[in-house]
Parts: sequence; structure tokens; C-alpha cells
Amino acid sequence: AATIDFTSFSSTYDEYLLDFLYLVPTTQGNTITMRYSEDGGSTYATGNYSHQILSISGSTVAGASSTISTAWTLSSTITSNAAQSMCGSLHLITVSSGTNLGRYFGTLQFLSGDNSTRVTNRVSGQSEDINFNAIRIITNGTHLVSGTVRLYGIPKV
Repeated sequence: AATIDFTSFSSTYDEYLLDFLYLVPTTQGNTITMRYSEDGGSTYATGNYSHQILSISGSTVAGASSTISTAWTLSSTITSNAAQSMCGSLHLITVSSGTNLGRYFGTLQFLSGDNSTRVTNRVSGQSEDINFNAIRIITNGTHLVSGTVRLYGIPKV
């Protein structure tokens, strides 16, 4: 699939855990991003994304951020080598009302698109004035050959 959609968010939960297990794109060098929806997945926003990435690759540490983007960035280019696929987890914080921000944060690990460098991304992002109730995982222009994405609701206490 070129996209993976989760559209059954519940007001029972204000936090979700999103697990990525062995995601493999069809083409070498693809990126993986995520978009949100406020209408249960009928449409997905194409702006108003803010994110930060701390990337550790070998002994190199680099940071990047974007305040106006078309999606939340989860990975830089990744390999299509199944043995070195992307794994990790994200926390999604939803907002039912008020001025809080919808957010995500987490850690993802993968082999870079050059098929030689192990990369660990610590990612986070937010969007102002949103109450997202669906998300879409996107690869840039190709499909995912294999892998599993799981979404767990974390109960309010």
C-alpha cells in the first residue's frame, strides 16, 4: 500500500501508541511521513505541520526542523533491504478541545537509503488548533512491500 490509514480514533483515549515493525518500501531511498485528519479520514491536511528531527548516523548527530510543511517527517531516505527495515514507535497526543496542540514524538531506527548507514531518528511535531481523529502514513511515491503498523489506545486516568 502507498498509504496506511487509521481512522477509528476514540474519545476514550487522548494518547495513542503507534508501532512500526519492519517497514520496507518497494524502492530504495524513500521517505516516510504522516498526515492528520480532523474529519475521520475523509480528507488529510496538506499544511500546518511543524516538526523536529534529531538524527544519529554513526558518529554524526544532526538536527533539522520545519515550521511549514506538507506532512510530519518520520524518516529520511530508507533502504528497501528487508533485513534492515524501519522499526520504532511514536506517541500521538490528541486534543478534544481548548488551545492545546495535537502532537507526536518517538524514535525510529532504519538503514539509510545508501544501504550502508544505520540511522536513529528522534522525531517530534505538533499542529496548532487541531483535533485530529485519523492519521495517514505515507511513502513518497511508492508502496510498502512488507511490515506492520499497529495503533494502541492508552486509556485516560
